[in-house]
Amino acid sequence: MANKIARLTKSIKHFTKRFGILAGLVVFLKIAILKRLPGSNNRVINVKIPQSSSPVLMRPKTTDANVFWQVFIEGDYDFPIDFEPKVIVDAGAHIGYASIYMLYRFPDVKIIAVEPEPSNAALYAKNLASRENVTLHQAALWRDNTHLNIENPDADSWSFRVEESTDDSHGVKAITVMDILEDTGHIDILKLDIEGAEKELFSGDSKWLANVTMVILELHEKYAPGCTKLIHDVLTQHGFQKELDKGENVIYQK
Repeated sequence: MANKIARLTKSIKHFTKRFGILAGLVVFLKIAILKRLPGSNNRVINVKIPQSSSPVLMRPKTTDANVFWQVFIEGDYDFPIDFEPKVIVDAGAHIGYASIYMLYRFPDVKIIAVEPEPSNAALYAKNLASRENVTLHQAALWRDNTHLNIENPDADSWSFRVEESTDDSHGVKAITVMDILEDTGHIDILKLDIEGAEKELFSGDSKWLANVTMVILELHEKYAPGCTKLIHDVLTQHGFQKELDKGENVIYQK
């Protein structure tokens, strides 16, 4: 019992440190309740946090609360950025928490979000509905324009993977970095959390890296063995240096 109380107290302190005493307690209680609610495709709760002008939405019986913890409590994207980004690509955008946090840090930035899974993309659209400087593509970032499927449609909401396939039962549109650059011209920050597809992305033509300043990526050796070395080698060949590790992210910058 004492250990349980100690863990509970420690967890509450994390929330109050990030959001203040009152807001932190409210957010903690809402998420605690969320974890006990039955799952439903239509059920969401809203949580008010200082980092967002609108309440953020999350679903019970999903990994939404885990992503919330990583982004807003552990601060996976809370590290120094020594320039003012104008364009951020959020690939593997999930339901929008990383985008919300980046907009909190850089209110005038343009966000291009890429998320392949329909229910995630739908909730992303709701979470960012009040922001005019956000464009969402329900698609997967890939090395070329091809046909993709979601490989594991029954997986947790934060771990969907895509693969090339001729079976269109879970068809997903592919989008390339060059497609995005045709509209933006330059990408200041490319954030990648794409569950192993990063290896495919960097295995193709990497000339697009000439128009990228910073890459924030989560590496998935479990799904894409060898991706860590491959991506490090490609990035260093294009003038990037590894800056730091933050949470599950690795940050490279020119």
